[in-house]
Amino acid sequence: EELEVMKFELLPGAELGYHFTSNILKVDILCKSFGNERTRTLIVKMKPAEDGLKKEYIQEMPMFDREIEIYTKVFPQMVEIMMQVGDMNDQAPRLLYHNEDRSTLVLEDITKQGYELHKEILGFNDFLKVVEHLARFHAQSYYIQDNQYDHPVDLTKYPCMTTENVMKKMKILYDGFDVLKEEVKTWPGYEKYSDKIASLKDKFPSELLKIYQPHPGSLNVLCHGDFTLNNLMFIKENGEIHDTILLDFQLCFWASPAIDLFSAFYAIGNAECRKRREEILMNYQIAFSEYLHLYQSIKNPPTLLELNIEMLRAGILEILWVVCFLPFYYVKFSEKDFEKMFNASSEEVDNIRRTMDRNEAVIEMIKEVLPDLLHRGILT
Repeated sequence: EELEVMKFELLPGAELGYHFTSNILKVDILCKSFGNERTRTLIVKMKPAEDGLKKEYIQEMPMFDREIEIYTKVFPQMVEIMMQVGDMNDQAPRLLYHNEDRSTLVLEDITKQGYELHKEILGFNDFLKVVEHLARFHAQSYYIQDNQYDHPVDLTKYPCMTTENVMKKMKILYDGFDVLKEEVKTWPGYEKYSDKIASLKDKFPSELLKIYQPHPGSLNVLCHGDFTLNNLMFIKENGEIHDTILLDFQLCFWASPAIDLFSAFYAIGNAECRKRREEILMNYQIAFSEYLHLYQSIKNPPTLLELNIEMLRAGILEILWVVCFLPFYYVKFSEKDFEKMFNASSEEVDNIRRTMDRNEAVIEMIKEVLPDLLHRGILT
């Protein structure tokens, strides 16, 4: 076929969100074939070539290999399951090309279908739609692992890539106990939480790594691993979410669904969503069960009681979000500043943490959740 490229333009792929470990480009192509012109927009996702923190992070955690495997081995099985029940919704942007040696993926540009990012934390109704979408993703993986004969991909071979060594290298992300302890002391009525927060510091790394492993005999699914607003795009109608699609599968791993659910409660939903946690978990469990029934699963779905027990078992994840991660969602940093943090001295890290913990939005959030953590036995 005669094909002539009339225009080839590279642009930043910023509308696909911020991806710390990837370089994202948008490619606009104008082609002519047999006298007819047509345009095509592609998204190119590449491993950082320049030396620095990004490259070191990729070397420690083979995230591009993981994402390529998810796209080429897991998603075809999920698509097959969906097509068998007439579900034509996309799980993710379609992969058009990949090169493992160069750690490169070429994806369709879903903004052309009307998908867009949403930067603001979601209210209850929209959050429910996102959680039900997550339930579909989890249920498909649960079904695949239980039906190896029909779907020959072993999801247990995708372990969590966060290790003790990674946590040490990314210390600024997994620290914050000492600084928060001192800050909480200055909050009238919250002084009693100070020592409780400090007491978790020593056991925190081992407890967290334990939760990141699949629990024998418990509920395990393929976790997205970075289930935040940055990795979701939506089609909206009248200001409300109509369709949802997932992005970025570099951190997917086989473990407890609580990992993605806690990410959702803290990084996607607002305070009302956290207050209505039991109701939302019930909706997740119902959706999970309905999808398994739709796929004609022989294995029984987890009960709501089992799901709630799993959330309690994984309670250390709430500490991870409250003490370590949440401040980064309320205090914005440029990519350059973010990289500098990882090379900061201990004193500089403490000063950065102190600045974040004194942010009014951070204080309000932490004050909101500390009593719940105490009442659930997470803080003792």
